[in-house]
Amino acid sequence: MKILSQEESKLLERKNLVLEVDHTLKSTPKKDLIKDEIAKFLKVEEKLLVIKHVYTGFGKSSSKVEVYVYDNEKALKEVEPKKKDKTAKTEEKK
Repeated sequence: MKILSQEESKLLERKNLVLEVDHTLKSTPKKDLIKDEIAKFLKVEEKLLVIKHVYTGFGKSSSKVEVYVYDNEKALKEVEPKKKDKTAKTEEKK
């Protein structure tokens, strides 16, 4: 794993990173697995990471991963959109 680019965004209290993740002879890893590996690599808490995109070219054994690393949990909650709860919607339809 290596860092391809890194930007500091002080206003949003985060770092924007593009990493290259190697997965030779395997399929593209799941986001949860990538998140765990990146947290260990950067030595940050997993809950402060947000994976935006995972790009894998056809037949490639590495992926480019766009990641946001927040300075604190408050900044994460203020900036990131809230995930929609799918179970609440299905219960309303019944």
